Amino acid sequence: GNAIVTLSKCFNIREGWTRADDHPPERFFKMAHTKGPAKGVTLKEDGFQKLLSGYYEAREWDKETGIPTDESLKELRMDFVIGKLKAARGKK
Repeated sequence: GNAIVTLSKCFNIREGWTRADDHPPERFFKMAHTKGPAKGVTLKEDGFQKLLSGYYEAREWDKETGIPTDESLKELRMDFVIGKLKAARGKK
């Protein structure tokens, strides 16, 4: 599972995807849930950003950019992807 998710992420990064693209639609921050245990709750931007950073960290990706680290790629035997991400890393 982790290798597939990471390879998919690398593909998207190569195509120009950034942290800003890992964002739900604005309505999630404006419209409250209408039923269930989260009734009346809306997503908060700062809370979402913390959650996203935590997700990146758990995946062993750079928590600021979401780009998988060289170490995580090597662990997954995806060394062949490292060079393809150099341009994206320069955009930090």
